[in-house]
Amino acid sequence: MVKSTVETESSVLSETLPVVNCADVMHACGQLKAGKRDGSLGLVSDHFINSCVELSVHTAMLFSTTLVHGFATEDMATCTLIPIPKCKNVNVTDSANYRGITLSSVFGKIFDLVFLNKFYDYLCISERQFGFKRRHSTDMCTVVLKESLAYYTVDGGAAFCTFLDATIKLLIV
Repeated sequence: MVKSTVETESSVLSETLPVVNCADVMHACGQLKAGKRDGSLGLVSDHFINSCVELSVHTAMLFSTTLVHGFATEDMATCTLIPIPKCKNVNVTDSANYRGITLSSVFGKIFDLVFLNKFYDYLCISERQFGFKRRHSTDMCTVVLKESLAYYTVDGGAAFCTFLDATIKLLIV
């Protein structure tokens, strides 16, 4: 009886849990920009864009287990920050003359694309949200902020901003 219960529960779980298939990974790899490096593993997006089907199969299994177990390896979330000089003729000893770029994990990028492609219709996204939204970028958010500040401070008025980084930890049972 225990065996049949386990079999029943596993069949129910396999039907309700999200599964990433090879086609999902291949579609996401097609959305990657060519020539983009990842900072920690030494991978390039071209490795996945020009890969064979077998790599997509194994990557799909990795992503499926990530969704089922609610755990991702540190390599998927590792980013490398690289300072870039703002102009060619600047004082390179002054940190204010640099802007930072982040090299994210290629696996993380592919997982993000798979997740957004697969579950976009189920995400509740506010019209005021700019990240993780199709045809939107953080540049648009910056423009909205600058224009709002200019509107309220044009006649010497004061404007106050609060920046909130809210992260939610998922409860895993």
